[in-house]
Amino acid sequence: MEKKCNKCGEVKGLDEFSNSKNEKHGKSVWCKSCFKEYNIQNKDKRKEYDKKYREKNRENIKERYRENTDWHKDYRKKNEQKIKEYKKKWTKENRIKDNLNSKKWRKNNKEKINKYFLNRRKTDILFNLRNNIKSNILSSLKRNKYTKKTKTYNILKCEYNFFMHWLNVRYRRFTNRSRRSKLTSKNRR
Repeated sequence: MEKKCNKCGEVKGLDEFSNSKNEKHGKSVWCKSCFKEYNIQNKDKRKEYDKKYREKNRENIKERYRENTDWHKDYRKKNEQKIKEYKKKWTKENRIKDNLNSKKWRKNNKEKINKYFLNRRKTDILFNLRNNIKSNILSSLKRNKYTKKTKTYNILKCEYNFFMHWLNVRYRRFTNRSRRSKLTSKNRR
């Protein structure tokens, strides 16, 4: 089926027209290319109109946003598995593109990232501690001339399983000691 564009006057297929609930046949009166051309030519005019509209209808927009937010939350709860599968599929198909976009964004927003991390280090104690430990380990590895290819055994000077067992024992002793100190401090009160 075909339709005539009211702006350019050309007869085009229905797929060349955007959907519109307000029109008789459910399609826009202008073709997509005419709409695109109009939007490009009147970009500043449309921005100004949109700004005035938002100022004038601030409360209505907030209310619609709240309603949509509730609807989106409900939708996400009902379709959690479907969304998970879609994200997994999208990530698999667009991994390279996504990585490039992330690298580009990080490159263009270095100051923003640094400011965020600086602020987080000041406010989040665990984050700060984790970063300090990470940097100390890294500097120690570099000082001793270890690389990523160095075997764990050469770094630890013992087997990995033995080391993990040793850490677990130390952790249990520490947590037991801290629990005991909390209990004794409560009893003193």
